[in-house]
Order: sequence, then structure tokens, then C-alpha cells
Amino acid sequence: MCLCLLLLPLPTPFSWPVLIANAALLQAWIPWDHYFFSYDYASWSISTELFFYAIFPLLMATGKRAVLFILLLSILLVALLVEVSSVTDLPSWAPSGQQLSSTGLLYGFPLARMSEFVLGVVCGLDFRAREQATRPAVPSLRWTLYECAALVALALAFAACRFGLAPCLHRAMLALHFTNLPLVAPVQEATTLGAISPLAGLITREWADHVCLAPFAAGLIVVFSRQRGWITAGLSNRYLVFGGEISFALYLLHQLVLRLMQEHRMQFDGSGFALYLRSIGIGAAILHLTVEQPARRWLIGRKIPFRYC
Repeated sequence: MCLCLLLLPLPTPFSWPVLIANAALLQAWIPWDHYFFSYDYASWSISTELFFYAIFPLLMATGKRAVLFILLLSILLVALLVEVSSVTDLPSWAPSGQQLSSTGLLYGFPLARMSEFVLGVVCGLDFRAREQATRPAVPSLRWTLYECAALVALALAFAACRFGLAPCLHRAMLALHFTNLPLVAPVQEATTLGAISPLAGLITREWADHVCLAPFAAGLIVVFSRQRGWITAGLSNRYLVFGGEISFALYLLHQLVLRLMQEHRMQFDGSGFALYLRSIGIGAAILHLTVEQPARRWLIGRKIPFRYC
């Protein structure tokens, strides 16, 4: 946010409540367009994660069965938020909009993303339970196949959610005589589905694009965390590891640099795009080395031990 204030012009119309919400990292809790996507747009994720970090000690103190129960409740909560968005006919996020939107309620709202966080905690518990296990010195073919299968499953799930879910729902509605509108091109199906049923449109436009890949990503994490296949052995290269370590700083910086280049009317041709990639890569490395790593060392030195029940 400080970089936004230093490098970019203030948003118009200027709003003190929006500025204060960003400074307090509360913008994700306010699902109005001009709040949750403001200043550094990507910082909505920090606002959401701050809530997760706050509840993490409480979650860990509940026990494994309780965590699984909370995961179920958080999934039901997502379904409830989808239904609320559908019943109230909330519009999607618009760049110039200042209204309550379904994107704000289902994309950045912390309670809507809590199921992903709890699922990640479950993956972490699985890793912790076997972190002392002895790993084979040489990667095995069997685990390499598992790693390939996890990657393929995630890719197929992405393709199905992006291109296959809307046509499937449309076909089901046609079979049930819920609509007479014919099928259209797959890329237009989400829009057509929204015209037929606001709820079905929300499922494909908001939920499917943003949340439903979480189980497949969790499966990938569980398999890759074993580090027993040739793919993870290759990814253990120190340069790739460093690239992964700076990825979050790159995510937070990419949109800011993009807007800065647009502000100076820079062209995104071959050389402009190369400059953009270099800028966010170098900037992310600097932020990681000068901010993230010192902060992590400071936090680790002050960590509060707990015993998981």
C-alpha cells in the first residue's frame, strides 16, 4: 500500500474509509467493489490471510476431528454465501463499480475462502504426522507416476471447471425442461447460464473459477510434499526453490508494476513485456530478501510453542 501511495496517483474519488480499511487490512471484509479491490488490488489476500493467521492457533487447539468438522462447516458456509448472492441477484465486480458484488462476497471475503484454508491445515497435519518418516535416497518410479497423476488431475479439473461445467449444467437444465435455450459455444456458456439461472451462473462464474480447484490443489500438495518422485527432485533445484520463495512477493507486486507502466503509457509489446517481467522479478527478490526474510526470522524468534491435541 505504501508503494501505491508513493508511485501511483490517489484513486478518484478519494475516500478516507477506503484508505483506512486498506491500512488496517480490513478491505476483504467489505465486499463493495471500491473496498476489496483498491490500492494494491492483490492485497485483498493479505486481509483474508490475516484472519486465517489469527484463528490458526484456535483451530490447532481443537483437535483433528474438530478440524474436519470445521472444514465441513466452512464448505456449507460457501454454499450459503452462493445462495445469498443468488437470491439477492448481486452483480459481478465492475472496475468502476461501487456496489456490493458477488465477487466481493465469494472471491475475497474471508469466510468464503475459509474452506481452502482449513483444507490446507488438514494437508499440513498430514505432513506433520509423517515428517519424521525416512525417505528413500533415490526417487522412485512409482512416486513419479503419482506426481504426474496429481498434475494431470489438476489440469483436467481446471479444464472441466473452465470449459465443461457450464455446458454440463445447461444440458441438465435442457433434460429437465428447465429451459429451451440451446447450447452455445463453451466460452459463452457461463453468460448464457447466468441468463437462465442466476444460481447456476454464480456457480460457474464465481465459485468454479475461484474455489473448486482447491481439493485438486490439496492432492497435489500432499503428493509433492512426500518428495519421492523425479519431478519433486527436479523442482528441488535451488534456483527454482528461490523462485518459489519470492512468488508471493511477486504476486503482490505484479499488479502495482502493471498499473505503473500503464500510468506512463508504456507499450506491452515484446520489449515492454520483457521489462515488466524483469521489474516484478527483481522487485519480488528485493522484497523477499529485505522484508519477508527478516520478518520471518523475527517471528520465529518470538514464536509461541503449542501442543497439538
